[in-house]
Order: sequence, then structure tokens, then C-alpha cells
Amino acid sequence: MGGEVKLESTPGKGSRFHFEVELPPAQGQVVANKGGENREVTRLSAGCRVNALVVDDNQNNRDVLSQLLEAIGCRVRVAESAAEAFDRVKEELPDIIFMDIRMPGMTGDVATRRIIAEHGPDKIKIVAITASVLEHEKAGHMSAGFHNFLSKPFRFPDVCASLKQLLRVEFEYADEPAAPTTAAAVDVAKCAIPSAAWVPLKEAADRYSLTGLKKAMEPMENDGDAAVRMATGHLKRLVQEGDMDQIGTFLDQVKEKGGVK
Repeated sequence: MGGEVKLESTPGKGSRFHFEVELPPAQGQVVANKGGENREVTRLSAGCRVNALVVDDNQNNRDVLSQLLEAIGCRVRVAESAAEAFDRVKEELPDIIFMDIRMPGMTGDVATRRIIAEHGPDKIKIVAITASVLEHEKAGHMSAGFHNFLSKPFRFPDVCASLKQLLRVEFEYADEPAAPTTAAAVDVAKCAIPSAAWVPLKEAADRYSLTGLKKAMEPMENDGDAAVRMATGHLKRLVQEGDMDQIGTFLDQVKEKGGVK
């Protein structure tokens, strides 16, 4: 096409590929698509809460789907088998379960029937995770009581569509002003974060991992330093709101102010 592909690579950091190609100008007026189905979701709207359970024996699948859900502010727990999923449901009823169809020991179909038998057909929304998109197979799985399907590999718009359809949640979008945060303001100069906690906190924030943030904050919970307690409280509020951008900004500000000890 007469273009050129370029590569920029730094060992240990990553690579960036980009290209340039000459194309003829568009003919006529270009009309922006205002349809909501193609808008970029950034997070759940303020006030929306989703407690999700991801059930899959494949760790990569669990991690990918969990991170997609956490990135928009969902609270996520995981299970690697049907038996573990039953334990998670007993501990706390989720709003929605993403259930893998094919798992060793007990299939997703059987596990879903058991959950429905114990809790009713609509108490918990259950989405089938499957690599197959054949209609006759879908019909068979629907008889088990699934409310929707999510195909592998996971697509972020499909994940959001399932949440919107089944839980009636609302989202914030990249093309609209961000809703103001409700987290109380904090004096960054009076906050401190132990260096052993700051690094994993920053890594989790960069990955948009709420689970990682909560785990990284655990050592700070019992810290007796008042400055650390203040930082911990503020981080907890931001994590509860799922405000990943503010979390990253706060961590950077604490470091700039010399608050990383």
C-alpha cells in the first residue's frame, strides 16, 4: 500500500510498532457515530456496584477476565473449580458469575444447575464462558440456566454488554466529562507510604488491578505511623470508588513530596 512499518524497542521495557500509509481523503461529510454501543467505557458510574465471581480452571483466563472487570471498578473474586465456586457463593452471594463451561471434575452446566437449585433462577446472573459459538451448543447450555454467553478470547465490549444487559448498570465513557470523585481531599504532604508497599501499589495501579492494590495495602493496615494511616485511608476510599487514575496520581504525588519511606 506504499506505506512503511516502524519499530522502536528498548530491552527490558517493551516495543512500539507504528506505520504510516497514504490514503485518499474521505469524500463527503464525515458524521461521528453517536451510538452508545461503540463508545469507550472507562468505568462503572458512581453508585454502581458489581460483585463478580470468575470461575475457570485456566489461570490465564481467570486473570484476563478479572483484570477487565477490575479495571472498570467491579469487585472480583475467583475460583478455579466448581467446588471452589460453591464455597465462594456460600461466603457471599455475587451479583454475577462468569462460569467456564468445560472444567475437570464438574462442568459449568452442572455447577450452574446446582447454584440455581439452591438460590433460584434469577438471584444470581450466570454467564457461560465458552470457546464455542455454535448455535446448537448454545441452546443446550441455555437449558442449564445461563443468562448469557461470553466467548473466548474475551472482548472488553462484550464483557461490558453482559453487565449492562443483566445487571442494568450504567457506565462512564471516555467521550464525556468524568464524574467528580467523592473521596475526601487529603494533604499529600502529610501522607507516607513504606517503600516496600509503594512499588507493588504502583505496579497494581498501572495494571488497573484492584485486587493487587488491596493486597499491596495489607502491610500498611497495622502500621502505627499517622502519616501511613492517612495514606492508607485515602487509598481505601479511592479503591472503593475504583478511581484508578486518582490512585496513580496520589502515589506519584506522595513520591514527589518525599513521602515514600
